[in-house]
Amino acid sequence: MRVLLIDDDPRFRALLRHHLTCTWTEAQIDSYDPVARGPIPAGFLGQAYDVVLLDHSWPGGDGFAWLADFGTRSGFAPVVFIAPDDTPSVAEAARRAGACAVVSAHKVDHARLTEAVREAAQRQAEARAAWRGALAAREQQSFGGAYLPGYRRIRRLAG
Repeated sequence: MRVLLIDDDPRFRALLRHHLTCTWTEAQIDSYDPVARGPIPAGFLGQAYDVVLLDHSWPGGDGFAWLADFGTRSGFAPVVFIAPDDTPSVAEAARRAGACAVVSAHKVDHARLTEAVREAAQRQAEARAAWRGALAAREQQSFGGAYLPGYRRIRRLAG
């Protein structure tokens, strides 16, 4: 299980890491602090991750804006949105923006979090399988006539 955790609070990241490693002991969880590192580059799709956990806000940032941006990136990894609370309208807005699941940051429910991550990982596995067999995947993995599986061409630098 590979997880990208986008949140600015190291204590909250540690809490989520604990919840995930209780279920998946070998999980690889990469933390991304949006305050320290800034926005994620436009070419990044997170395809190496099974799931992306995205916080709702941080100083100077808005998780909903990031969620909407990720939703426009074709092939982006499934996002589990961490809402401030259990308000149904917030959860519905996050789902409309592209989240595959929504969990509350107010009181993290272990079963709910792990089930959301499990479903997102299953969705990502199915998307990867479909992508590998697509012609677009073959084209994105071709570099000057050489086919290199496991790599993706984002843009051509020279001809």
